[in-house]
Amino acid sequence: MIIDDEQRARQNLQSLIKYHLPTVKVIGEAEDIYRAQFLVEELRPDLLFLDIQMPGGNGFQLLEALSKRDMRVIFVTAHENYAIQAIRAGAHDYLLKPVDIEELIDAVDGLDKLLKPGTEANLVGSDQPNEYTGYERFILQTTSGFRIVELNDIVRLEGDGGYTTFHFASGERVTETKTLKFFDAMMPEGVFLRCFQSHVINLNHVVEYQRGRGGKVKMSDGALLRVSRDRKDDLIAAMQERLRKL
Repeated sequence: MIIDDEQRARQNLQSLIKYHLPTVKVIGEAEDIYRAQFLVEELRPDLLFLDIQMPGGNGFQLLEALSKRDMRVIFVTAHENYAIQAIRAGAHDYLLKPVDIEELIDAVDGLDKLLKPGTEANLVGSDQPNEYTGYERFILQTTSGFRIVELNDIVRLEGDGGYTTFHFASGERVTETKTLKFFDAMMPEGVFLRCFQSHVINLNHVVEYQRGRGGKVKMSDGALLRVSRDRKDDLIAAMQERLRKL
């Protein structure tokens, strides 16, 4: 998987892999750490080609936020001063842009030798994604930088045009300059549900459901939210499923 905020850099690396590393299959790309975290958790690639400085955070924060680090990482960056930090983060290799073909081949060949005998050298994932296991942490941008939050600390998300406000169990609120639709796609199914056009809720924080046309849900922070008629059945089914697992 290639993670880089520069489209041209992703395309160049994709071309180098295609023509010089035919055993490698690229299963996805991401331009920021929000989408990167979602895709990595869902597809579980064997190898990440990872940039460092990107919108929403940096590559090191992405690795810290992952629920499971079971893939190799090759950093691909224009910044040579992060090499020591990359080594400490457990990187397999560190390539500087523009990527040298021989260095790229050597880096991937080194990974190839780590595979078990008889294993196909598919270093960036398989044709089919692994079973999705969910993740527990999420990266949020703040006015002073970035922070990693526990998903279960998020009570609900509230959309307002191009902004989304995260409501936490502590009572804290953080507003992001991305749409609710964007974050809704990132939240793990079975835990978060979009109950209304402007609300995504954490099912772990639902304390009461009130019947009605669509009904209403009361959240652990005291908020009483409308449920749209077309999401009512989804909400009830999701809550029943969670009760069965208790």
